[in-house]
Amino acid sequence: MTGWADIEQELVRWRDAGREPALWWRDDDVVDATPALDRLLALHEAQRIPLALAVVPARATPALAKNSPAREGGGSLHGPRTGAPLPALRLPP
Repeated sequence: MTGWADIEQELVRWRDAGREPALWWRDDDVVDATPALDRLLALHEAQRIPLALAVVPARATPALAKNSPAREGGGSLHGPRTGAPLPALRLPP
């Protein structure tokens, strides 16, 4: 696939076959709360499309932990030291 037209054609083929793709958004290499992440979180809430935040644990900030669905299990570990503890993301309920 090389562009949106190719994706649209593929989705038409899926629809014609009675199938529905599972789609989600992913933000890669997340380390901090940013305006762009805030916009993505707002879209996620408004559209109810699943979201995967690929958090780099070695660089995750307390601001990310405070303002992110990753604190509720909505994040995935990504990047260097994925086996490292995540004190910034372990929040009390």
